[in-house]
Amino acid sequence: MSGGTSRRGRGVAVAAMTGAIILGTVG
Repeated sequence: MSGGTSRRGRGVAVAAMTGAIILGTVG
């Protein structure tokens, strides 16, 4: 198993959190 899966999953989680924060701030 490579770290690619973990890195990708982590990136998705970070993107989701960032998007939620941005939407909450703008909205």
